[in-house]
Amino acid sequence: MAKLLLVAHRDRVRRPDPALFHRLSRALIPDNIEPYPPLILHEPGLDIGVFNPNSAVLVQNSSVCLGFLVDTGGEWWRTLAPRPDGSYALFRSDDRRVELVSDACASRTLVCDDG
Repeated sequence: MAKLLLVAHRDRVRRPDPALFHRLSRALIPDNIEPYPPLILHEPGLDIGVFNPNSAVLVQNSSVCLGFLVDTGGEWWRTLAPRPDGSYALFRSDDRRVELVSDACASRTLVCDDG
C-alpha cells in the first residue's frame, strides 16, 4: 500500500534532498518487499513524497489521491471541492492552501502535525 508524506513550509525556494525521500521509503516500507522508487513532487512551499506508489495513486498538479474514487471524472484535486464518493485519503493543495480529506467513513488514516 502506498504511503505519503506532505511537508508544507514558508520557504518557497527550499527543496529537500531527494535522498531523504529514498531513506524514508526504506524506513516506512516493510523489509520483506522491494518498494517502487518514491514519487517526489515539488511546488513552491510544498514537498510531497509518495512511498511505494502504484497505478492506483492519482496525481493532479500538486494533489494526490491514495485509494479509490468511484468517479475519477470529477474535480477531486481542487481544494474546497465537494468530497467525492470512494475509499481514500486526499491530499489537495493549491498556491494558497493545503487540504487533507478523508472519505465519509475515514477508511484511511490521516495524521497532521503542525509542529
